[in-house]
Amino acid sequence: MKVFIFCFLIFISVNVKAEDVAEFELSLQQGKWNLGLNGLLGYNEQRGGAIRIEGDLQYFVADRFSLGVVARTDLFRGLENNSFGVVGTYYFFQLSKSAFYISQSLTWDQDKRYSTRRREFLNTQTTLGYNMFLNEGIALGPRLQYDWNPEDKAYEKGTAFVGFGATMMF
Repeated sequence: MKVFIFCFLIFISVNVKAEDVAEFELSLQQGKWNLGLNGLLGYNEQRGGAIRIEGDLQYFVADRFSLGVVARTDLFRGLENNSFGVVGTYYFFQLSKSAFYISQSLTWDQDKRYSTRRREFLNTQTTLGYNMFLNEGIALGPRLQYDWNPEDKAYEKGTAFVGFGATMMF
């Protein structure tokens, strides 16, 4: 995972320098791909603080609307919770070099809180975010995420996350 993050950051820096300060037109059009990497901090009354790292790969099936897959890992008090699922994102407000979006994902979680067994369950996350594009292919911005599962008592009131992410469009 560390190697992936390192390679992703190098690719971003090379891409940013290649574009320099050139003008560009922001394009969230059908047929493009979106690769994202996010780091988030969260809090839940039952579990306490959490760290979340997630990555997603999405394809724009229509202008400003993408579908894809998401993988994430959460660390609660040193315990790991891994998730994999599907995600849909809609960019609802676009400026010249930035865009606001809402994203909904449904994940299958493997919760390792219990020492005798693993729990597996479906979980849903809603994300509001803002992307500021540095060039045609690289964006950075804040994210707010709410994670909720009515079947799991630890998620009864949900978990709120705040973080920062990088997005690469190609």
